[in-house]
Amino acid sequence: MQELREATEPSLYVFGEPTTGLHLRDIDTLVAVIDQLVERGHTVVVIERTST
Repeated sequence: MQELREATEPSLYVFGEPTTGLHLRDIDTLVAVIDQLVERGHTVVVIERTST
């Protein structure tokens, strides 16, 4: 993943099923990146679908 850079204004990020096909350690990395975005004031929407 690319390095996160500070934006001058908060942005909206939408992730559609971002964990599909990822290895568990890559999911941990993704969650850390999403946490960084939120900590920097960005809005993050994650859409996950589960089958029942």
